[in-house]
Amino acid sequence: MFVVAGTILWQSVKEYNSINSASAYIDKGVRQFVPYNVSSILKDNPSSSSKDRRLHPKTVIYRVEYKAVDGTGLEYRQETGHVKDEAERILKEAVPVDRRVLLIKDSHSYITIDPDKTAESYVSDLRQKCKWMIILSSVFIVAYLAYCIVYCYRRNRC
Repeated sequence: MFVVAGTILWQSVKEYNSINSASAYIDKGVRQFVPYNVSSILKDNPSSSSKDRRLHPKTVIYRVEYKAVDGTGLEYRQETGHVKDEAERILKEAVPVDRRVLLIKDSHSYITIDPDKTAESYVSDLRQKCKWMIILSSVFIVAYLAYCIVYCYRRNRC
């Protein structure tokens, strides 16, 4: 568990440092997207059972692909899980969704976020998630080290 906490801490710090500032995004406004296709992708199996992960290392995830109504060529993809019927139902209903489009200055690519968010709130949310992972893994590491020190002194081995 100590190694896992250390890995989470390391990855969270790395992730936190790689988050773009809000000024790295150009807000292109809220666009409407309509579903046009269902596709499947292979992802690592997130099962908690190591036997299941070993026997089935990949799992099929279905996603609905959306395109912008305004003809700009922008796309948005939403994963719907393991059930193909759910993705096909969304495609059949053809309910448009609103998404805010943020252009990434350096890479000339874009991301879509919830329409009620801004670049600032998006970046803030990402940083907040990383901070919580850093805090929780750090607390675990400190608690584990404190336990080891107490255990060592009680056994008179230090």
